[in-house]
Amino acid sequence: MKLPAELEKDINIIKNYFLSKDYENTILKSKKILKKLPNNSYLLNIIGLSLNALGRFKEAKEIFIKNIKFDPNNLVIKNNYSSTLKNLDEIEEAEKILENIVEQEPEYIHALNNLANIKRERKDYNTAIFLYKKILKINEKLPLIHYNLALSYLQNKERELAKKHALIVNNLDSKFILADQIINTLTDYKKDRHHLDQLKQKIKNLTLEDNLKSLVYFMLGKAYEDIEDYKNSFIYYKKANQIKRDTFNYDIKIEEKEFKEIKRIFKNYSSDQTQSENQTQKVIFICGMPRSGTTLVEQILSTHTKVNSMEETGFLTKFINKNNVLDKDISSQDFVSLKKTINNEFIKLASRYNFSCDYITDKSLFNFKYIGFIKIFFPESKILVLKRNFENNFFSIYKNTFQSKALNWAYKKEEIELYYELFNKYLFFWENIFPKSFEIIKYEDVVQNTEAETRKILDFCELKWEKDCLKYYEKNTSPISTISSHQASKPIYLGSVDKFKYFREFFQKKTAL
Repeated sequence: MKLPAELEKDINIIKNYFLSKDYENTILKSKKILKKLPNNSYLLNIIGLSLNALGRFKEAKEIFIKNIKFDPNNLVIKNNYSSTLKNLDEIEEAEKILENIVEQEPEYIHALNNLANIKRERKDYNTAIFLYKKILKINEKLPLIHYNLALSYLQNKERELAKKHALIVNNLDSKFILADQIINTLTDYKKDRHHLDQLKQKIKNLTLEDNLKSLVYFMLGKAYEDIEDYKNSFIYYKKANQIKRDTFNYDIKIEEKEFKEIKRIFKNYSSDQTQSENQTQKVIFICGMPRSGTTLVEQILSTHTKVNSMEETGFLTKFINKNNVLDKDISSQDFVSLKKTINNEFIKLASRYNFSCDYITDKSLFNFKYIGFIKIFFPESKILVLKRNFENNFFSIYKNTFQSKALNWAYKKEEIELYYELFNKYLFFWENIFPKSFEIIKYEDVVQNTEAETRKILDFCELKWEKDCLKYYEKNTSPISTISSHQASKPIYLGSVDKFKYFREFFQKKTAL
C-alpha cells in the first residue's frame, strides 16, 4: 500500500537520522509517525535497532516482541531480535531463533553470520567455520565473512588458514585494518617485509579514523621490533598510544574508587565466615595484569586431562556490576543470597561449553579485584595470580591495543604505573583478609623453570602430575581468543622475558613520553 507523500517524506527523514547515527531523533520521530501508522513493522524495527545501538537492550526486546506479534513471518525482525537477546546474554534463545531462521531461509547471510558468531563465542569453532564457509559459497566476496573465518581459524590454532583469509580481506578491502592485525600477529618481519611496506602505504595513502590509525601504528611498531629496528619501533608505539589515548576520556580515579568500595565491604569481614562445600566441578581462577602470562599458564593447565578452559569470561565483573554489589552495605545474609544466585548463573555459563572434566578454568584478568568474593562464592576454588617484572609487563602492555574499555589505562606510562600499584594493593589487601587464599605465580619463573613451576601449579590445584602439560603447544587443543594466541601456542622462549632492555634508553629520555 502506497503511503501519502507526507508520510513517505517523514520516513525518509527517519532513515537519514538512523544512517547518521542520530538514534535519539530516530526513535522520537518514529514514535510520532506510529500514531498515524500503528504497529508499522518498519518503524518498530528501526526503533528496536536504535535502542540496540544506544545499549537500551531491554526496551529493544519489548519493541521486537511487539513487532513479531504483528509480523510473525518477518525473518529480518527475528534476526534483529536475536541480536538483542545476545546483548542481554540470553544466548540460548538467540541461538534457537537463528537456527529456526536459517532452517526457513538457508541462504539468509545475516542470520548465518550471527549464528556463526554465537558458535564462535561459545568456542564451537568447527561449527562456526562450517557456517562462515557456507556463506562464502553464497558470496565469496564478503570481507567481513573472510575476516570472521580468519579469526575463527586463528582462535582454533589453524594459523596458515587464518592468514590466508586475512590476506583475502586485504585484497577485497584495503581499509579493513582488523584483518591486517591478524596478518601482523602471524608475520615474522625478519623473513617477510612485504606486509610492512603495505602498512606504511596505508598510513600514507588511506584516510583512517583515529582508532584504526592507532592500530596501524601498533602494527608498525611490532614489525620494526621484529627486524630489531628498536628506535623506529618505539616511535610507532609512542604514536599509537598517544592517538589511542586521545580517543576517549578516562580518569584512573574510577579504579581507585572501586578499590575503596571493595575495602569498605570487607572491612569487618573475617575469613572464618567462609564455609567450605563440596563442588561437583572445581574452578581454577587465573588472573593478573594483562600480558603477565595468564594465557600461558591457562594453556599449560588446560592441557591436563582433568581440566577444561572457559578462557576469559568476565563473569564476576558482569555479575557484580549487574547486581550493583559495590553500592551496597552487604550483610552475611546478603552474601548467602548472592551466593545462591551467582552459583546458579555460573553453572548456566559453564553448561554452555558442555565440559565433562572435573576442573574448569576462568582466565578473567581482573578477578584479582574480587578474590574475597571468590572465596565466599566459590570456597573450594583455586586462585592463581600471575605477576611479571614491572618493566617488561609495562612494555608488553604499552605495545598492544585492547578492545575492552576496562583497559583504558593501558595507553599512558603514568597510568599503567598507577594501575600496577593498585594491582599490588589489591593483593596486599586480600592476603591480610584471606591469608594463603591464592598462589602468586611469577611469569619469569614459568619461563625459566617451566617444569618446576608447572609441578608447583598442579600441586596447588590438587592435580596429579602429567608430563604432557610441558608440551601444551603440541597437546593442547583448547582455543585461545586473546591477543596472546600466537605466543601462547608456541614453545616457551627466553627472549620474551626481558624485551624492555631494547627500549629502556627511549623511555629514559625526558622527551620520550
